[in-house]
Amino acid sequence: KLFFDGSKCQQGGGAGFVMIPPWGTPIPVAHKLNFECTNNMAEYEALVLGFQNAINLGARHIDIFGDSELIINQVTGVYQCKNDILQKYRDIVLAQLQSFDKITIQAIPRTANRFADTMASLASLIPPFTEDSRLYVAVQRLDQPSHLGQLTSINAVTTHTQDEWYQQIVDYLSHSVLPPDLTSNGRRSFVQRANRYTILGGILYKRGFD
Repeated sequence: KLFFDGSKCQQGGGAGFVMIPPWGTPIPVAHKLNFECTNNMAEYEALVLGFQNAINLGARHIDIFGDSELIINQVTGVYQCKNDILQKYRDIVLAQLQSFDKITIQAIPRTANRFADTMASLASLIPPFTEDSRLYVAVQRLDQPSHLGQLTSINAVTTHTQDEWYQQIVDYLSHSVLPPDLTSNGRRSFVQRANRYTILGGILYKRGFD
């Protein structure tokens, strides 16, 4: 499954999507759009980037959900695309669709798309990035109040940054880039392993519990 959404505000544009692969662990991704765009362009960016992520994961069947009826209906051919820029986006999406054996595309209420909407809104609200800067956000689950003494902890990974596995996980968490030449099962195992880590201040940490 792929949920996508775009956002445009005074601070800029954002594209967000949430991949839910067969093994069930959501993969949320937010992109700050460092260029002038409309809300519809941001929506298309989210869809294009989400499709590319699914292609990188080796998906062959995909269900698409978005709250923009305009984008959904343009992609499915219900609406004509009269805007030249949006037509180019639509052409990219149609080309990406050729990578899948089975596709469903469905418009859903915004209330059913809150996860992707949150990612898009977050990206749009943060200040524009410089070329070499990134923002890392860690969201962790807390099952009990902190005063009860059971706090989630994360352990810094001290392995040298040149180690291949370290860099592969950093690349995936930072850019959704998977190592090349992985099988379908290999991609699944790698994503599950990478999701045990997080990046804070440019440092890779392994999640754990005290």
